[in-house]
Amino acid sequence: MSVRKVGYILWRGVVILVVAAIGYIGYLKLMEDEMIYFPEKEYYGEPQMMGLPYEDVWLRTEDGVKLHAWWIGEPQHQKSVLFLHGNAGNISHRLHRIQSLGKVELRFFLLDYRGYGQSEGKPSERGLYKDAAAAYRYLREQAKLNAEDILLFGESIGGAVAIDLASKQPVGGVVVENTFTSLRDMARIFYSWIPSVVVSRGFESIEKLKRVRVPVLFVQATKDEIVPPEMATQLHKAANKPKELYLIENARHNDTYLVGGAAYRNKLLEFFLKETKATSEQPTIEPITAAQLQELIGKHQGDAVLLNVWATWCIPCREEMPLLLKLHQEYGKRGLKLLLISADAAADLPDAQRFLAELGVSFLTYNKHEKDETFINSLESRWTGALPATFIFDPEGKLRYFWEGEASAELLESRIKEVLPDKRQS
Repeated sequence: MSVRKVGYILWRGVVILVVAAIGYIGYLKLMEDEMIYFPEKEYYGEPQMMGLPYEDVWLRTEDGVKLHAWWIGEPQHQKSVLFLHGNAGNISHRLHRIQSLGKVELRFFLLDYRGYGQSEGKPSERGLYKDAAAAYRYLREQAKLNAEDILLFGESIGGAVAIDLASKQPVGGVVVENTFTSLRDMARIFYSWIPSVVVSRGFESIEKLKRVRVPVLFVQATKDEIVPPEMATQLHKAANKPKELYLIENARHNDTYLVGGAAYRNKLLEFFLKETKATSEQPTIEPITAAQLQELIGKHQGDAVLLNVWATWCIPCREEMPLLLKLHQEYGKRGLKLLLISADAAADLPDAQRFLAELGVSFLTYNKHEKDETFINSLESRWTGALPATFIFDPEGKLRYFWEGEASAELLESRIKEVLPDKRQS
């Protein structure tokens, strides 16, 4: 056999192996959701069978999927728990959990994700996030609940969904039970034969917890056969204060509430019913017109001014705020003034106050009290009105830098250093 023919055979073998590997990886990608979600359409029971008062709720997600939920409890109770279940079954399999808590001054909003129970669609990570967002929107806009009266409870994968929602929206508190750190971490345990590069980077809760600024209770079964208990320790370590790790000795993944018994019930109710508002003093937000803002900037001549227009409904605004406060703390003594202008409607200002209080803001902030066009043109004609919007003025009161959207830490810091008063840079 000639060298050329041997080379051809070897090359052909390599091609076949590569094609087979690509096909195998593609198959695993297609089957990924099938290995994560195990929805059931048939109900195990209904609330009235257990003496639980309830109403059926139907809602639509931002991508048009129709979802079903049960709102259990007496309508006069203001505080409501948005219950985000695990990856198997449907809301009917959680009725015993609600019943075990007894008659309490709470309502429970049990949501079936897309593909579960009577909800339409097919489950996916992004889909679950949209489903939880739709439930939150219903509680805020239709039920008219205050943000602090919405509490989140997530079991297993539902805990990751709860953490995602709490990192984007103001809530009263979060309970996560037997929840994992990430999809890849779980894949290493259950599908160790699958190359890690094939597994999507899904349900990354560690990073998201850094943006959660409300009390979080981590509940973990010590004999959990599905989620390693040490993952709860990692989540607890990543979370901001106030936080608590509550272990249920000898409990497994699906019997935590049964093994936990009365002590478990009391712990949950203590968390749900206690005052969950931020303990820090609510910051003052004063209305400000375009003319008043220009006058305020003028009063700060001699200092650099970092002006940020934001809103609580703007997720990038909320994500950027801790960085702005950190830079203000670091460069404040060197001549940097931070002006925060909320673009929230008057009805949403209590949410803005709570958000700022959770971040420890105690200085005076402002709320735009002017028509959008007038306010925009008074600052920068290039501003389209998009949020967040950042403006940096030099010590002479001249606008030096402006941009729309969330900025990187490197960009913000470099621009601030450029305009700091020379006498204070040493």
